[in-house]
Amino acid sequence: MSLAVAALRIAAILGDDYHDPEGQKSALKKAIRDLSAEMDSFTDPLSLPWDSLSQWGMVVVAREGRRTPKKSKEVWFTPFHERLISAFVHSGGALVALHAGLASYGHDGDYGRLIHGSFIHHPEEHPEFQVRPTPVSHEITDEVGEFSLRDEMYFVRVDSAQTTVLMESCSPNYGSSAAAWAHQAGQGRVFCFTPGHRDEVFANPGYRSILARGLRWAAGAK
Repeated sequence: MSLAVAALRIAAILGDDYHDPEGQKSALKKAIRDLSAEMDSFTDPLSLPWDSLSQWGMVVVAREGRRTPKKSKEVWFTPFHERLISAFVHSGGALVALHAGLASYGHDGDYGRLIHGSFIHHPEEHPEFQVRPTPVSHEITDEVGEFSLRDEMYFVRVDSAQTTVLMESCSPNYGSSAAAWAHQAGQGRVFCFTPGHRDEVFANPGYRSILARGLRWAAGAK
């Protein structure tokens, strides 16, 4: 599978009961401007042709694993889908998990082992917190400073020995948690970024910079 930037196609799974797909779509379109990429959006994840993922070079997951979270705990993301996305990445595809793309997915299934992380909880309020680079050197965060967000602050479990934690979310009232991490998986790449609930976040320059850098890195772009 080729991840040549000139031919990059992205399949983006967006929106759920709690997350507006239009805001997500707008942020992603701005972030991929320099990638010469085309993006296909799917608000119904089951409408994506899962048995032919190879027609895309990247899959972005920005919706949670429950089918209708306000009504039921039933999940749309079955072991069948988990196996396909894992095979896609290991054979050379890119996976980007954004905000809700970490929520209501099992930590110990194929998807959880692929992204090496999972959502635990978030405060009921949307606090203001700092997003800070960790000391590690990485092209996604090199020369990037910290920035402030008021957002749904995710606390996550991350297998730090299996990935590289690039940024942390820090709040004086709630503590800290990993905010961004990235790693190789077989021949492919995985990037995860936890902010992204409010429209104001999508407009934040710091958020937009990390999102664009993460997408470029996952796609293999220089």
